Amino acid sequence: MNNSITSKNNFISNIFIYIFYYVVFEGIFRKWITPGLNLQIILIRDVIVIFAIILGFTGKYFDFKSYLEKSLFFLTFVILFWMIIQSIFNNLYIGILLIGFRNWIVYFWFAVLIYRTFEILDLYKFSKNICYTMFPISILVYFQYHLPPEHFLNMQTGSEGVYLVVDGIVRTTGTFTFTSGYSQYIAFSTPFVLYVLFDSKKKRSTTLKVILLTSFITSNLYSGSRELLWSSLAMTFFAFFINNSNKNFIIRFLIYGIITYLTSQIFAEPISAIMERMESASRAQSSSERILDMLLGEPNMMTGQSVWSTFSFFGKGIGLGSNLSKIFTGQIFVLGEYESTRIINEGGFMGVLFLFSKYIFSFFAVYKAAKIYKKYAVILPLYFSLFFATQLLLRNITGQLTGHAFTALGLGFIIYLLNKKYEHAEENNFAKNG
Repeated sequence: MNNSITSKNNFISNIFIYIFYYVVFEGIFRKWITPGLNLQIILIRDVIVIFAIILGFTGKYFDFKSYLEKSLFFLTFVILFWMIIQSIFNNLYIGILLIGFRNWIVYFWFAVLIYRTFEILDLYKFSKNICYTMFPISILVYFQYHLPPEHFLNMQTGSEGVYLVVDGIVRTTGTFTFTSGYSQYIAFSTPFVLYVLFDSKKKRSTTLKVILLTSFITSNLYSGSRELLWSSLAMTFFAFFINNSNKNFIIRFLIYGIITYLTSQIFAEPISAIMERMESASRAQSSSERILDMLLGEPNMMTGQSVWSTFSFFGKGIGLGSNLSKIFTGQIFVLGEYESTRIINEGGFMGVLFLFSKYIFSFFAVYKAAKIYKKYAVILPLYFSLFFATQLLLRNITGQLTGHAFTALGLGFIIYLLNKKYEHAEENNFAKNG
């Protein structure tokens, strides 16, 4: 009996790491080993998540006296009620509604479970786990970049074809099934990488840092993603200059200046390709227009009409905009390419509330993380809140399976970081160490 309880506790306490590894490596099976079992591999991950949530309920990991769980219960019933109304006004498959419930509710509960089971040690353990995954993936990405698009290592699931940076050079996917999944993995990893390279006072070997830095640079430059490259650069410069009070600032400045120069020489080929891609993309649509479309919704790709001019109060169906709904609709991007467009079209009025709640939470997370840094000199919450705000506002979540998983993991982690009481003795020790 005691062994059974212990195994359950170990499973729950490590669920964050289990799902992280599953998301990072499930693409290996979906692309190369068992491509015919694509849907089943996704369902296995969902079963693990649901099983963990059930254990969270039965094992009393959730705190139902807390405002957080009470709010999530309220949201669960509101979304269920809204979906019932949608099913009355729209002829929807029950499967689409289940996908919508998965995207909008189930992984919210999983995020709260992560928050309730985290311990301080997990921060350091997870930093190392990021390093362990990034090194082999960066090697894979290097080979993918230099191999022809038709090579089996550059396979993607589905029938969309391989995306190119420029003619003959692929947008790499790493172990993921699509380019956006790989980009979101790097974006998710960036706060931890910067934490290890710049801010962690725990003793880590120089070899580990060199490997991590090399892997990080390789993973970004060979991704072929403009958005990823700019966001990683912005985060890196922020991390460097926020530490300008350090007594070794001048030395660090010179070291990273040398690293930047060497990077521009060693990685001249991918830098040239991505710059060419930026030039061609800017001619089609300016960066400011693209960001506005991401934040507020894009025009309809077929009619050119604004998402707001065709707004439906009850929405077209929560779950309909997910790529997973392709098994019912036979199409992707049914309700739009960007996240804001999808959730507005999916949820109607509820989607608009969901959209603006993301703005509010993003501002709150960055504001509170900045206060934590100012008061306790704990930088990881600030790094992670900046990533998570970008994730919520600019990246695909409900429509893209990998992005949705990283968002759930990130939500649980940012709630944890923002709610720890750093004035306690154990937290003061954490502040000194990170």
